[in-house]
Amino acid sequence: MLNEAVLRRLAAKQHGVASRTQLLQVGLTPRMVRHRIASGRWVALGRNVVALGPVPTDTLGRAHAGSLAVPGATVSH
Repeated sequence: MLNEAVLRRLAAKQHGVASRTQLLQVGLTPRMVRHRIASGRWVALGRNVVALGPVPTDTLGRAHAGSLAVPGATVSH
């Protein structure tokens, strides 16, 4: 079962982005993710990364999206 509060905390902690794996872990189904993207509520930023609202334009949001897209990636100064 989806816990919206957990989803909101995840989005806030990660500058508005999440991986599809993380979304499944908090209770969304692949169909729910596809529906939110198709409806325009969310934006796919690649195959495995989703903006949970508008596409992040700040440096931290974009960096976090990039680090989620590549397994094992890190962000440095």
